[in-house]
Amino acid sequence: MEIGFLNVGEIDESKLVVVLIVSKHKDKWVYVRHEKRTTLELPGGHIEDGEEIDIAARRELYEETGAKEFELTAVNDYYVKEGDIINYGRLYYSNIKTFSKLPDYEIAEIKLLDSKPKYMTYPQVQEALYSRVLEFLAN
Repeated sequence: MEIGFLNVGEIDESKLVVVLIVSKHKDKWVYVRHEKRTTLELPGGHIEDGEEIDIAARRELYEETGAKEFELTAVNDYYVKEGDIINYGRLYYSNIKTFSKLPDYEIAEIKLLDSKPKYMTYPQVQEALYSRVLEFLAN
């Protein structure tokens, strides 16, 4: 598996299929647990047909965390290559100020953590994206 980063807008937006949002609330990292899994993951999901990228990120952040008030910043576009298959996405950082009730979708719970969890659903990809956001925040 190969994971790479591109500047925002470097890839045609029509090729982007997912958004992923590394989020903080106060001094805690926000992770979610899908109702059918025991592992944690970063909020995010697929972009709907015809949906604008930033709208998809806002929608997914709300659906997966209940985020009500938040700032959202595009960090990078990225790709994940497995064999001959390449998928593109956009990575965001969000500072969540307030939450509403968690919507009744597929997320069972949110966790506020001091650091990344030991068991993640997509560890290789999500660790790379988490690390990229740490670099972004350090600059």
